[in-house]
Amino acid sequence: MRRLSIIHFAPIEWYPPVMNWLNYLASEWPECEVRVYTLRSHKPEERFEPANGVIRVIRPVTVSYGGTVARSLSYFLFYLRALLGLITWRPGAVLYYETMSSLPALIYKRWFGKKARLLIHYHEYVSPREYQEGMKLTRWLHEKEAHFYRDADWLSQTNDQRAAFFRADHKEPGLPSISILPNYPPASWQRTGEEAGRADGVVKAVYVGALSLETMYVREMAEWVMGLGGRLTWDIYSGNSAAGAREYIEGLNSPWIRFHGGVDYYSLPAILKQYHVGLILYKGHIPNYIYNVPNKLYEYLVSGLDAWFPSVMTSSLGLLTEGAYPRVAALDFTRLKEVDLFSLSTREGLIFRAHRYSYEQALRPLLEKLKQMA
Repeated sequence: MRRLSIIHFAPIEWYPPVMNWLNYLASEWPECEVRVYTLRSHKPEERFEPANGVIRVIRPVTVSYGGTVARSLSYFLFYLRALLGLITWRPGAVLYYETMSSLPALIYKRWFGKKARLLIHYHEYVSPREYQEGMKLTRWLHEKEAHFYRDADWLSQTNDQRAAFFRADHKEPGLPSISILPNYPPASWQRTGEEAGRADGVVKAVYVGALSLETMYVREMAEWVMGLGGRLTWDIYSGNSAAGAREYIEGLNSPWIRFHGGVDYYSLPAILKQYHVGLILYKGHIPNYIYNVPNKLYEYLVSGLDAWFPSVMTSSLGLLTEGAYPRVAALDFTRLKEVDLFSLSTREGLIFRAHRYSYEQALRPLLEKLKQMA
């Protein structure tokens, strides 16, 4: 097997772990031909191309935000193009991400490539209740893909707790072991202790990623910053803001809170080095965000920033630090006024301890698995 097809329904530009995986494949296994099927982003400037020409990214249709008919047509065209690509190219292995990507892989495995290896990874954990209450198509696809789990050569989640929930949800005999594939940044992002030093005076916080007033502690964070009168500043880099979130931030007219647009993922090291603290803001409204260690948390730490996240994020509690920096702290975002900013941000008496997370180490098991199949 020297041909691998990857199906990722949502635009890969929205998922840095996938871009990292493609770059890793390009550098570590250039002998393998790879074809990736994904939706095209509606933003022309969002276009990722892997570092090696043997990886071909095929974007059959643009992601649709139109009505039901337009959206259904875009889904159909995507699935049809991906399936025809699989049938004509005949890859020896197919890796798909998330339930929404499954249909072409399942049809190919069942009818056209019975000997092909099937690999499945989930960025998110979706509970049975969420499947039942969610989109009908997703529910139907999940019912179908569950029948293929026993034939899968690889199943993975991003952390141990999500994997445990997945096992509990799928107790049928013959289920393969669940591998852990955490979302780490490139090794080149690693900073030294000197680079990660704390500047005196104002504490500069940064948030990178999607923004929502409903599912994130945006208002609570903003009120805390304004109440500190300039001792803490907050910069937001987001190209994906839910309704009202950007308007809320800009409407504050605060000199200590600034909203920036989205930024290219690989430009983050140069941006993050301007700050002292990276923020995670999830409220934990569904299990996926309670049992979550976001890729941004690893990116902040590897880049030398402290990281603050809500204490409701159970899976992230294992990264809490003591006596060392960059510091990881869990906060009650409903009671931020009670937080002592100096105690939280000082590095007096702390030693530098590098957080050495890299996608190169995280992705090695998956690469080795593929090579064993070849």
